[in-house]
Amino acid sequence: MFNNIVFYKTVDSTNDYLAKLVREKKVENKFVLVADFQTKGKGQRSNRWYSSRGKNLLFSLYLKPSDTLVKNKIYFNIITSLALVHTLKKHLINKKIKIKWPNDILVENCKISGILIETTVLKEKIKTVIIGIGININQARFTFNENNPTSINKILKKEVDRHAVLMDFLKNFSQFFNAFKEKKYEFLDQEYLSFLKDPAKFFKNRNAN
Repeated sequence: MFNNIVFYKTVDSTNDYLAKLVREKKVENKFVLVADFQTKGKGQRSNRWYSSRGKNLLFSLYLKPSDTLVKNKIYFNIITSLALVHTLKKHLINKKIKIKWPNDILVENCKISGILIETTVLKEKIKTVIIGIGININQARFTFNENNPTSINKILKKEVDRHAVLMDFLKNFSQFFNAFKEKKYEFLDQEYLSFLKDPAKFFKNRNAN
């Protein structure tokens, strides 16, 4: 599904840098930007995303979805979350992995991944989507305690191939994205709810939108 994957040593933020490339018309649909380090990593609600250099997965996806209504915007969050859960389940067997609405993935109640989705809209349809993702892979120590951070390395006590995790994620994302394009909304909803930590909070926010 993804036509091009480009790796950078350092960017300010993978989302911001990818958005710049989009404005300059230097990237095509289904583009992936991966960085070893972010100087201004972004989280939800203007929060910072901190990561040690070369230890984790920091990347953003660029999509130009055709005929996707704004009311279905939430499914980009759903399919991204599901792709992350299934990717982590492959590496963290028998661990309790949950989705914390709206943008966190937890392992045993510790944050291992975050999502930041930014869209542009034209005439009630989504024109572009940039999905920023951080997955804690090989960082064993954290200088902050917010959300009880963890990583695959911290759990398994061994180094993990970051590229292999990225490829697993892109494969899973492609499968869930295809389900979305095929309008398998009920399947996606049920799968998402099965991993959701607090369904009540999700429904409250979904109905508000």
